Amino acid sequence: MLVAGQHSYVPVTEVDVGNLMKDIDFKPVMPVAVGGKRFMVWYREYYG
Repeated sequence: MLVAGQHSYVPVTEVDVGNLMKDIDFKPVMPVAVGGKRFMVWYREYYG
């Protein structure tokens, strides 16, 4: 169980996809809110 304050606890994360977008012409088209909801639906169905 992860408890706040543990060494492995990461309160905030982010990623810069600028190089990926430039290198392979990647352009995300799905809003984060939509992708997050879809991920949660998949996760709950997969892991029950």
